[in-house]
Amino acid sequence: ALLPGDASAGWRVFFSAQARCALCHQHSGRGANVGPDLTEVGSGQSAERLLDSLLHPSREIAPMYVPWSVLTTDGRVLNGLKINGGGIGNKQRYLASDGSFFDVDLNEIDVQQPSDKSIMPDDLLRPFSEQEVRDLLAFLRTPENSSNTDRTAPNTK
Repeated sequence: ALLPGDASAGWRVFFSAQARCALCHQHSGRGANVGPDLTEVGSGQSAERLLDSLLHPSREIAPMYVPWSVLTTDGRVLNGLKINGGGIGNKQRYLASDGSFFDVDLNEIDVQQPSDKSIMPDDLLRPFSEQEVRDLLAFLRTPENSSNTDRTAPNTK
């Protein structure tokens, strides 16, 4: 079993520039909307399963978050989440892993296929100590309203 962490410290990890979680995920209404909202991700999930998802993000990808690999007629390879109904006219819209959108003319798409590789990097936890990872897991597993400790911007001393 994993040792417990500090949910308040985990909040600081989640929203830190180093972790980059909030560049793609929302929690409690804060963050970006690229990947799934993680506000309730810990409900009913063991810390071990949550950790496995962080370490191996490509193992299980929800259908709406399957990335697409696009080969254009001029040889470019682009990757992103296909936005249904997106694009203007004869363009398909995609959402890149950095949260930006890009459009590709349909007549410029040579091949497009779903990818089995998540846009979430495999090594996101590498820069963090074991304690920081335990703290992040504690934060993700704590129901939103039960730990409303001071959740102002992370301390950047």
